[in-house]
Amino acid sequence: MRQALVRLVRARGLQTVVRLPGWSYKPSVHVVPSREESWSQSAVVALGLGVPVVGTAVDGLARTLSNGRGVLVAPDDPHALAAALSRVLGGERPGPGPGRAYARQFTPGAAAAVYIGAYRHLLASRARLRHPGTAATPAASPPAATDTPA
Repeated sequence: MRQALVRLVRARGLQTVVRLPGWSYKPSVHVVPSREESWSQSAVVALGLGVPVVGTAVDGLARTLSNGRGVLVAPDDPHALAAALSRVLGGERPGPGPGRAYARQFTPGAAAAVYIGAYRHLLASRARLRHPGTAATPAASPPAATDTPA
């Protein structure tokens, strides 16, 4: 993405006024060595960028990195973590496809669609409670978060 922005700045002749601070390199690996982690936004962002993620098999992090999306190690096992990092840095890493596909569930548009579905479902339920004898327009049930994108 950065290279596309650099090309756009050059094409518009804006090099003297536009600066692009931030990451100027692609990280080799992202590490999440948590003891507790309900959901790791940083892991999902890294997966979305195609960066391999090594994390501990705890709570929601285990779900995020399962199915070949990342590398899981036991929590509180620094030797296992070091070994996994050595393997990833040595080239033994999951392909970026599954992680990128998983991360797409959490784009703003995808999140908005889940909220819209939930609100429609709640409104339809409320209408049925107010008017039990009438047929309220059924609303689609909100989609559940999945391990794989829809």
